[in-house]
Amino acid sequence: MKKMQAIYLVVLLTLTTGLNLHAQKKNQQKRDSSSSTVIIFSQSTKPSQVTDRLHKKAGEDNVIKIAPLGFISGTFPVYYERAFSEYFSLQGGLGLTNRNYYRGVSYTGSDALNFNDNSSSSSTYNTDLADGLYNFDHRTANMGFMFAIQPRFYFDSEGLDGSFFGVGYQNLRYNFEHQGITGSTGTDRSTAIYGGPGKSEHETMSDLFAVFGMQRLHDRITFEGTLEFGIRKINGLKYVAYATQSGSGYVVTDQDQFQSYSQTKFYFNVGIKVGYHF
Repeated sequence: MKKMQAIYLVVLLTLTTGLNLHAQKKNQQKRDSSSSTVIIFSQSTKPSQVTDRLHKKAGEDNVIKIAPLGFISGTFPVYYERAFSEYFSLQGGLGLTNRNYYRGVSYTGSDALNFNDNSSSSSTYNTDLADGLYNFDHRTANMGFMFAIQPRFYFDSEGLDGSFFGVGYQNLRYNFEHQGITGSTGTDRSTAIYGGPGKSEHETMSDLFAVFGMQRLHDRITFEGTLEFGIRKINGLKYVAYATQSGSGYVVTDQDQFQSYSQTKFYFNVGIKVGYHF
């Protein structure tokens, strides 16, 4: 009997010790779990998308750009665009002008102006002896100047990156010099004799237009394409020379003078610009 009691006591002590150790281990696990830090990763936004957006937004408030195809219309501008908000920017431009090849083709092909002296009573001597407008046989193009301004409204809240609408105004001054005419030859006096001092001419174009476009930022380089349409006002001063006739009917000399002209035309332009943004 005493032996059975001893065995029972040993078993009881063993169970009691095991339960105490199990309880201590469980409490330690609870304490460890309550003090641990849980990190949750969200997959809602890809890292590449975040990097791309930060890359576009960084340093996009200013763009300096040029028009690489401007030489076709004889323009060599430098443009500066600055963002004032996510949706609004202002672009300005300054530059030089020279020979306008596009204007020369369109003028010759569609709307050549008549600079003959219609006030003369004799059709033989009222013909302009100087080169026709945008004829460069005896005319040279000199440097002129231009300026432009264009407020823009972007459709997306990406600053200077994306599609936009705007209104624009630009003024272009083209300068020329024509060889002076000292006389004329031929039975009808229609062949000019050149050799006099050069005669300064000019032509001014004023454009008011609407513009739709798209600008993209890639690293520090920008690419822009625009479609412009509106009204163009042209004013100019051309050198002209006519043979004169004495009272007896004998042509004795030539007179040179200047004739002004004016046109209002539809303006349309497809533009490409490249630049650097910072």
